[in-house]
Amino acid sequence: MSTQTTQARSGSKETVPIPRAGLVAWICLLIVYVVWGSTYLAIRVGVETMPPLLMAAARSLVAGLIMFPLGLRRRRSAPRRCTRRHIGN
Repeated sequence: MSTQTTQARSGSKETVPIPRAGLVAWICLLIVYVVWGSTYLAIRVGVETMPPLLMAAARSLVAGLIMFPLGLRRRRSAPRRCTRRHIGN
């Protein structure tokens, strides 16, 4: 982070950090590029190695396994126990 020197009314100088918004934006774009590109690669490999419906089921299963613990952390929106009705839905 770069800094900018400002002068207060009392005459003392203060150093104020200035965020590098441009750098943060480029890092975010790089993350999107890598994540999005890896999903295309995973789809390409998945289509070559397994049937499409099995691949869709595997993607949903992996997404559920990732999202379920995150949902448990939010006590107000996630059930404490998973019933047959929840699994069926």
